[in-house]
Amino acid sequence: MAFALPQERAGFSMPKGVASPHVLITGAGEKAAYGGISALLLRGDVKQLIICGYCGAISNVPVGTVVLPRRVVNGYANNDAQDLTPDGALLASIDSSLHPGVLRDVTLLSCSRVLLNRDEKLEAASQHNLQHPAVVDMETVACARAAAEVNVPWAVIRVVTDSLDDTMPLDFNQLNDRNGQTSLLRIVLAAMAKPSSFGGLIQLGGRAKAGTRLLHDALHQLGNTYGAPV
Repeated sequence: MAFALPQERAGFSMPKGVASPHVLITGAGEKAAYGGISALLLRGDVKQLIICGYCGAISNVPVGTVVLPRRVVNGYANNDAQDLTPDGALLASIDSSLHPGVLRDVTLLSCSRVLLNRDEKLEAASQHNLQHPAVVDMETVACARAAAEVNVPWAVIRVVTDSLDDTMPLDFNQLNDRNGQTSLLRIVLAAMAKPSSFGGLIQLGGRAKAGTRLLHDALHQLGNTYGAPV
């Protein structure tokens, strides 16, 4: 299983009696995700990959919705890689394990940066309107491309933590280091320089915490059905 951020994985464990999968935290963004997954797959013992974590809505998908995308659209800047499709057999296996509330027939867009507000989200969606993306992240295409290069089946499970109308309280694009990590110290210093951001940060943290629980519940359903996926 691959998560981008530590808080996406925080507290995760498989149900009692189910073998724990190998879990990787790649860091945020295309470069960190591709590098982390490529290094993992060099081990040669990874049979399938599930890409997990948060995503944002660029349509009217509600916060707290768990999504199982059928299509993944490449929205990276200066990247001519094709759009990607999850492995059909793995997707079907996961699909059969999840409860009916999971949004399945959805397209995910991977972008090079955090989309900060409604205008940026609508702009990103409009640039790929033929594919009709509903949710957005920064890592899935990079992870999927690394898996596809070595013929490892992959699929995606994510949870929506910000709505189309939510505005990021800080510009997180300015806070990541070269490895795609954002330290708490950087966030605190940025918030101190912009005191109006504190309320939004608290709300974002609450949505992320609730999203983590919902995501982990979905992953537990997989473990209960057929054991650890990776």
